Amino acid sequence: RLLSARRQLLAGDATAAQVAHTVGYTSATQFSREYRAFYGLPRSRTSPACAPAPRRPPGTSTGPTGAINRHLEHLRGPVLAFCNLTKYVVGSILKAGR
Repeated sequence: RLLSARRQLLAGDATAAQVAHTVGYTSATQFSREYRAFYGLPRSRTSPACAPAPRRPPGTSTGPTGAINRHLEHLRGPVLAFCNLTKYVVGSILKAGR
């Protein structure tokens, strides 16, 4: 359900409440809570430019890919911060050019 919801939010076709109802949640609050727990970000920060992969519970990834993902997990925060900073700077430049 959350993967389908994320696709719809990234497409920008509906509000979060509409998406929550579409994928089967009766409560938009519960949808937001589960979305944040699964993706590590509030659904309000979902945008095509900054779309991180969903977090997996510890120990679910195996093999070389899982090992790499575990070693790189600490970069998640700085990468998202950089992405948000980039969006802010680009937005500021565009506003200044008006």
